[in-house]
Amino acid sequence: MKINETARITACLCLAAAAFCAPPYATQAQTAISNGVPTPVTVSAAMDNNFAVEATDVDFGTLMITSAAGETGELAMATDGTINDSGNTDPVARLLSDAAAGQPGVLGLTGGLPDTTVFIRYSNVVDLTCVSGCVGANPDIIVARIVDDMPGQSGAWSVDDADPDGDAVAGEGVTDGTGAITINIGATLRTENTNDRYQSGDYEGTFDVTLEY
Repeated sequence: MKINETARITACLCLAAAAFCAPPYATQAQTAISNGVPTPVTVSAAMDNNFAVEATDVDFGTLMITSAAGETGELAMATDGTINDSGNTDPVARLLSDAAAGQPGVLGLTGGLPDTTVFIRYSNVVDLTCVSGCVGANPDIIVARIVDDMPGQSGAWSVDDADPDGDAVAGEGVTDGTGAITINIGATLRTENTNDRYQSGDYEGTFDVTLEY
């Protein structure tokens, strides 16, 4: 999972001018201002953009897949890891897991701005392909949807949208008093509409995550 970190930085600015500073500001740099003479005044700010993001991948565990032309099967993982195969509505195509729960993705942001709204977006989704153990051509496992548990999430990334990256509704949450937030990510997988058999092996896909505040 790739992480793109984007931040908008704000800072307090201090204008130091001796002629207008009361005694509490006497320790600041002072500039003498003469009547009618242009005097440069320094504007300064300190910036700290050293926040960190740690990511855990979404893991569905071991799957069993049957495929059929004209049919698709779906398997959904909620943000708490619960797996639901109710998307298998066609007679033959099935996407099943050997476990009731998988491992949802987890993003942990630390060192951000305290009590600040954070937005999350998904893009550049790459379907799961066989990376080990398969022989010859093999269908992809489609990443159909991506969801998270951000409180402001009113939609999800969906492959069925005309413009998935552009139409995706961003999740929205707020960092705590230390500038930290944890985001859990779930996804839905879908079989291809094909008679080709899925071979046993290890499948991997990726998507980009952008955090912005």
